[in-house]
Amino acid sequence: MTISERRESNLPIPEPTLAAVQPLVGETGRVNFPDVCGRVVHGDQRGRTLGFPTANLELDEWSAGIPCDEVLADGVWAGRCVLRDGRSIPAAISIGRRRTFYGGDGPRLLEAHLIDFAEDLYGEEIRVHLDLWIRAQTTFATKEDLVDALESDVRYARVHVK
Repeated sequence: MTISERRESNLPIPEPTLAAVQPLVGETGRVNFPDVCGRVVHGDQRGRTLGFPTANLELDEWSAGIPCDEVLADGVWAGRCVLRDGRSIPAAISIGRRRTFYGGDGPRLLEAHLIDFAEDLYGEEIRVHLDLWIRAQTTFATKEDLVDALESDVRYARVHVK
């Protein structure tokens, strides 16, 4: 996984990332979010069984000299996935350890649900743009509660990412 190009956003930054992103703030005062690039790896297929298949990228502790744990805050984001062929697909993106299933002890992943997309991406290199912060990671009491939240996240991303 590598962090590359910077993207600008004028949205508030999640509290855990404020100190780490100060060097990324441009002259306009807007934060330049880094893009995340990596190869899609196999997960545990849980997203698929819930009706939300994801492209999974493992997050290294450091990339390009930037501490991923600080800059890429755990949470749910709206953004885009750019495929090798240049297509840019809106996505609901989760960064975290899947607390509902692993209690925070699972591997840290970036999971991108590409909206209205059904192709196999395993082994493909993709670039993920984090555009809009949606919410913090949450531990859900039931799978139904998780599915409700995922549906809401996808609706938000569908409306706000063009």
